[in-house]
Amino acid sequence: MVSKNLLEDLSIFKGLNDSEFSKIVDICTEQKFKKDDIILTEGSESKDLFLVVEGMVDVQIRLSPQLNPVSINIIQPGEIFGEFSFVDGLCRSATAKCLTDTKIIFVKKSLFDSLTQKNSKLGMIVMKNIASILSARIRNTNDLLRDFISRSFRMRGV
Repeated sequence: MVSKNLLEDLSIFKGLNDSEFSKIVDICTEQKFKKDDIILTEGSESKDLFLVVEGMVDVQIRLSPQLNPVSINIIQPGEIFGEFSFVDGLCRSATAKCLTDTKIIFVKKSLFDSLTQKNSKLGMIVMKNIASILSARIRNTNDLLRDFISRSFRMRGV
């Protein structure tokens, strides 16, 4: 069983009352990984959500089969990953590799779906929090893309 203390400060659970929070704790599982362990692989079909408690996770994508993976984000304690597949049910869009020994809490999609069928308010709060996290990440990506395009234009003298 996962300790409530590990989850209390995670933004994904912000706004849950004590009863709702206890229900979330009941469906969470803790797992430890070693440095260089692969937690999930791009293209795999798992749908679970991962929360980093300790350590760091490198989220990587492959631009082509011939090239080495490229790091697109480093997930720190208190942050989540795997949210795309958790929300849309599609295959994993990236690989997650441990940069250090890492402690993860994961939420099984099937258990979350069963819980939210009985408690739609809980589901709405968690999904709204995931939407906020995704929105912040998309805004950050937009800023990076804007900088990249701007530098590209400057290099070409445009």
